[in-house]
Amino acid sequence: MASNGESAPVESAAAVLATIARVVADTALLADIVSRLAPIVHAVIPFDELHVLRLDRAESFTSYISDAAGQVEVSGHRIGSADTPRSPGDDTMRSKLVCTIRQRAMVRGALWLTSHDDQAFTEAHQATMDAVADLLALAIERTGMREREDLRRDRIDSLKRLLLTMAGALDIRQVFPEVSAVIRGGLPHDLLLLTAWSNDGASTRVYALAGVKVTDPTFWDPIELSQADRERMISMAS
Repeated sequence: MASNGESAPVESAAAVLATIARVVADTALLADIVSRLAPIVHAVIPFDELHVLRLDRAESFTSYISDAAGQVEVSGHRIGSADTPRSPGDDTMRSKLVCTIRQRAMVRGALWLTSHDDQAFTEAHQATMDAVADLLALAIERTGMREREDLRRDRIDSLKRLLLTMAGALDIRQVFPEVSAVIRGGLPHDLLLLTAWSNDGASTRVYALAGVKVTDPTFWDPIELSQADRERMISMAS
């Protein structure tokens, strides 16, 4: 039978996981979850920094770094760029405990603790943090769902503003810069171009342009299309 000293960490771990589960359920923003998570974990696993890495898309990720008191530093980064988050493995950190944040076969990110002390973490700490990582997987999934819904709502609002802008114009070219600005709110871009076909489909031309100033008047001239070009354009439009 385990002594009182041996059983206490198990009981503490169970209480920590129950508390973190409530935090994940009650807190909307991942940064706030990390802020509340850090002091709870520190009560049973002494550490100097808690790191959460969230994989946003194939090309980007977000880093959350918290101290034991819950002060969080959040930064976004592109994978492969020179702009990388502060490294948790510098010379002052003597111990590190790493967990993968996984949801079924999909990796959502990583969770790790660092300490200035040697051999600061045990196998029991690893087991506890693996369970915390499972809870964070749910938080990351919920954050992604909320962000996708916010993006969808922003795009719908942009389209509504676009329709109002176009409805008040006699010629789309008069308001095309405003159209570009509205679309940019939901679909970022540098250049927006509108082309028009001739009635017989034998030529096309740039009808409206936003994002660049054109000084050559021939830029607006019709462009004659070959039969192959016409067939290709028709195929793309169908």
